[in-house]
Amino acid sequence: MIVPRGVVSEGALKPCRIDLGKRGYSALVFDYQEARHFFQSRKAEELHGFTVQDATAMLGLREEVVYDLIDAGLLQARATRQKNGAMTAIPAAAMEEFKSEYVAG
Repeated sequence: MIVPRGVVSEGALKPCRIDLGKRGYSALVFDYQEARHFFQSRKAEELHGFTVQDATAMLGLREEVVYDLIDAGLLQARATRQKNGAMTAIPAAAMEEFKSEYVAG
């Protein structure tokens, strides 16, 4: 499995050992199950997005404020169907766009 450099430099996925016979990123060895789980969860995030509750934690805002941002069109969201009903999902790209546009720091 090929692991992108950004994932390593972010510290999101840590190697389990280093192959001393190789140099650079190719020397890093990752646990297969850990890497698989990491990329499956990241793909789910990209496909389904974040919940409003996730957004409140990420942005440090109250739930009502996040809904107001969605209603005002400042934060893109969509309704998705789940087993237990409908849910508001905020795509990962929309969250990044909002943070880069409106969040300082």
